[in-house]
Amino acid sequence: GLTRAVLDATTARRLFGTTDAVGRTVQLDYVDYTVAGVVADVSMLATAAYAQIWVPYTAAGAEAMSWQNDTMGPMHAIILARSSADFDAIREETELLRKKYNDGLQDVEVFYRGQPDTQLAYLYRRWYAESDVPGVMLRYAIVVIILLLVPAVNLSGMTLSRMRRRMAEIGVRKAFGATGGELMRQVFFENLVLTLLAGIVGLALSYVATFALNGFLFSNSMNASLSGETALTPGMLLSPWAFIAAFAFCLLMNILSAGIPAWRASRMNITDAINQR
Repeated sequence: GLTRAVLDATTARRLFGTTDAVGRTVQLDYVDYTVAGVVADVSMLATAAYAQIWVPYTAAGAEAMSWQNDTMGPMHAIILARSSADFDAIREETELLRKKYNDGLQDVEVFYRGQPDTQLAYLYRRWYAESDVPGVMLRYAIVVIILLLVPAVNLSGMTLSRMRRRMAEIGVRKAFGATGGELMRQVFFENLVLTLLAGIVGLALSYVATFALNGFLFSNSMNASLSGETALTPGMLLSPWAFIAAFAFCLLMNILSAGIPAWRASRMNITDAINQR
């Protein structure tokens, strides 16, 4: 029940003109709260984490919002585990506490519908059913494969066609003493540079499109519908591992589509290569 508050940076600057607000007082619903910390802003799209001010629920009277037997309905509890290895122990303990709590109830029972969830399962949970995480991941995998495969096929076709037109060039380089290894390194370096430039351009265009179409893409967010704002930062949009995986896949397809014809040309008779036979 301590009257302590944590503010986001924007709220702190709006109230005090600075983020150095620890120890100062803010009044909420005619109650003075001491600022215990200031944190970075959280996007309104982070529905479960977004707030401008955080206070202990026991300090704001939220514990009065119970259904019966002091069961808290409109609240979520979030448990931060040290590692995923602790998940099973946490589930066992919550189940033990649930059974112990139910022993003191009459005519009613509290049940968790398979919770606590992992973060991924929570995102796809519907209150009436447990999350089908394997099914969700399978659907995402199919979509990602399609999104990667279609442009990769187009990319490979373009690269293969370009390499076939360069057969004469490869033949001339062989005639002047270039080895097969040198030809392969040239092809690899060229495709690495092209893929890197294309990746940077594609990432920049995706950022531009996301910010330009912000309202269209994110207007269905509950917080966005209430406040009309969906502030995003570049860090929220970029998953480094997803970008690296997509980049590596495109690079592999590009190298294969260019490298195989280059490898075949490097082993061909010089005359055949020059005449593109």
